[in-house]
Amino acid sequence: MSRSCRENRPPVPAVIDANGLPSGKAGYGVSMRTTLTIEPDVAMEIERRRRLAGGSLKRVINSLLRKGLRAEAEAPPTEPYRSETFDLHFRPRIDPLKLNQLVDALDVDAFLEKEATDRS
Repeated sequence: MSRSCRENRPPVPAVIDANGLPSGKAGYGVSMRTTLTIEPDVAMEIERRRRLAGGSLKRVINSLLRKGLRAEAEAPPTEPYRSETFDLHFRPRIDPLKLNQLVDALDVDAFLEKEATDRS
C-alpha cells in the first residue's frame, strides 16, 4: 500500500509565542490552507473592506480574523445570570404549576351551577 507524499513528510515544527499563537520563528513558516464557505453578506463586507484598504483578500481576511480572535480573548468574563428566589408559602401537596387547572375547574363548576339554577 503506497502512501501519498504529504503523509510521508515530517510535521513542520511550529514555534508558539507567549500568547499561544504560531510565531513562524526559527525559519519555519506556519500557515494553513483551507477552503471556507462564506455567507454572502459577510463576503460582500470583506470585499468592501478589501477595496477600501487596497490590499489582497488574504491580507484583509487574516486581519479580520486576528481582530475577532483578539477581541474574543480580551472580552471580560460575564457574570452568570442569577435571579432572586422567594418562598411562595404553599401548603404541602399543592402544585403551583397546576393552579390554572384549579381555576378552570372552579369556572366550570360555577357555570354548571348557574345553568342549573337558570333551568329551574
